[in-house]
Amino acid sequence: MFGKTWEAATGTVVESRVTGASVAEHGSSVRREFVVEVVPAAGAPYRAAVKEGNYSDFWHPRPGQRVLLQIEAKSGKVRFDRSDPGLSFKEHERRTSAAFDAALDPDTPPPAG
Repeated sequence: MFGKTWEAATGTVVESRVTGASVAEHGSSVRREFVVEVVPAAGAPYRAAVKEGNYSDFWHPRPGQRVLLQIEAKSGKVRFDRSDPGLSFKEHERRTSAAFDAALDPDTPPPAG
């Protein structure tokens, strides 16, 4: 068959490093690579280098963060699972916005003026 067969796995981010950066007229971006302790559904855990997700909703994980992964057994390639809400920029923004709103004291009236 053509194509790859990706299987679900989990992992824990161990470390990360910057592999490149670019600056453009409308902002900048940083590319990262991660060392992840991969726990496949079958077999022993192992460590792998995993490149940053190449999609706009990617939010880079921190060391110690548990993540969902996909592994390709034949090639040994590992990638982040796009369905992981912990890797979603939109989900990160939603959580931080909710935490900010919760920190506001609802009993404090708005300033006059």
